[in-house]
Amino acid sequence: MELPNSLSEMPPHYLGMLAGVIVFCSTVTVVIFLLVKGGSIKRMMEQTKTYDEAGPEALKQTLMPRLLLYDELIEASKHLPVCPQMPKNKSTLKGKFVKLREYNEKIDCERLFKISNGSPTLGLAYDPTSLWNNSLGENPPKSENDFKATKMMKTEENGRKLVVADVELGKVIGFVSLVDNSPKNLTVKIGYLWIAPNHGKENGERVRAAQETLFMLLKHLFSLKYRRV
Repeated sequence: MELPNSLSEMPPHYLGMLAGVIVFCSTVTVVIFLLVKGGSIKRMMEQTKTYDEAGPEALKQTLMPRLLLYDELIEASKHLPVCPQMPKNKSTLKGKFVKLREYNEKIDCERLFKISNGSPTLGLAYDPTSLWNNSLGENPPKSENDFKATKMMKTEENGRKLVVADVELGKVIGFVSLVDNSPKNLTVKIGYLWIAPNHGKENGERVRAAQETLFMLLKHLFSLKYRRV
């Protein structure tokens, strides 16, 4: 039988068999990786060695305790606070272009209202509906008090509000929130995330700021042992 010279010449049933082999090998590789990474293989080897040395009495012995991947997650679920925390001994998350810090109503409410109401605070004036109606799902607030009353600014016991500031300019340029924090399940959601439409000379600067904000938050949350964000 003559073998095909390329995948394009291969009969469909051969391609199906090849795909099945690839999926099977990938699955086995991932399972083995998780068993090794989680410490299961090492623990089974220890149990076998102990049984060989002590016989049936080994079943009554306690193996040397060791913190495994699964144990770390259980420990994290017991100690993570209801309100998502910032890094220890730090009040901000700082990247190359933006930094995140906790929202302070006394100084940040007015700033956020001004950069989200279409005024030329950061650049040219713009239509605020492009932000509020299209991205945030609400009508633009007409006053600072209206801004405080929006769904976005609602205070949640298991959430945290953060402001996004430009590192170079030192000005507040956006907002992001963490909501529905569940330490027990090691889950938290990134809620509202927006950068003022008139930030930067080009739209790419706004996209870059949003991307770095998201990246820093994910990196921080996973370092705290959250498994789903």
